[in-house]
Amino acid sequence: MPALKIVQPLPHSHPPAYDVSLSLTYAARCQPNLHAQLDDETEIELALPAGTVLHDGDFLQSPDNRIIRVEASPEHVSTAFTKDHIILAQACYELGKQAVKIQIGDTWLRYLHEPSLDKQMEATGLRVFVEYNLFEPR
Repeated sequence: MPALKIVQPLPHSHPPAYDVSLSLTYAARCQPNLHAQLDDETEIELALPAGTVLHDGDFLQSPDNRIIRVEASPEHVSTAFTKDHIILAQACYELGKQAVKIQIGDTWLRYLHEPSLDKQMEATGLRVFVEYNLFEPR
């Protein structure tokens, strides 16, 4: 059976009811053209507009009218914590200068695990934890 071809995400105002989910890493969610497998093992082909980045919670519609919820897959990431917002802002700035994709929370930042960045963040005064977690930079 040929893969279902999905060419357009649904608007963000779509209701939260869905039929099946599609779990993807951040790198895969950044690829508008991709062969993937839904969580029910159905093969799909994404052929989305250039520049499309899928985010956790986005919805797609298949040609057979099933609603597909995009889910971020856990990834090997580093999460760095500090209660000092100045230190957090400086760390974000330094990573941004290096074109590192980061996810920012109130007292933390997250990036794809890289030991040299972990050392840099620790030297800046952040506590770094290596874990498997969702990665959703915006």
